[in-house]
Amino acid sequence: MPQQVFAVLSRIGPDRPLPPMSLRQAKARYRQQTRPQISKAEQRRIDREEQDRHRKETAAERSRQAAKVARDRKHAREELERVERRKKGLPVAGCRASQGLISCFIRGTGTGNKRACEDPDDGCIEDSASR
Repeated sequence: MPQQVFAVLSRIGPDRPLPPMSLRQAKARYRQQTRPQISKAEQRRIDREEQDRHRKETAAERSRQAAKVARDRKHAREELERVERRKKGLPVAGCRASQGLISCFIRGTGTGNKRACEDPDDGCIEDSASR
């Protein structure tokens, strides 16, 4: 039985016929024609850049996952604190006076003096001890 032969189609076109080749010759010719035209150093540089990019992506993904875990842990802790405050009957949200309320106590509402007088000689009747 004769050896089977293959023909490699050239990229230019089928107008130039090639001689019949063995399988090994056909593979070698195909590898030679389709081989990338870059040097080994250039290929190493490209591979190194690809590895660096992949390493950065995985590091960024790990940091995103760690931040998500920390956020979830914080939300769970805050929810637990809310439940505990609700059980104790305390206000769920933090109680902070608004700026208007603070100003009202410091300056007064205009109807009377809200604080004790700092100078007792100015005729102020109210005293901090009389409250």
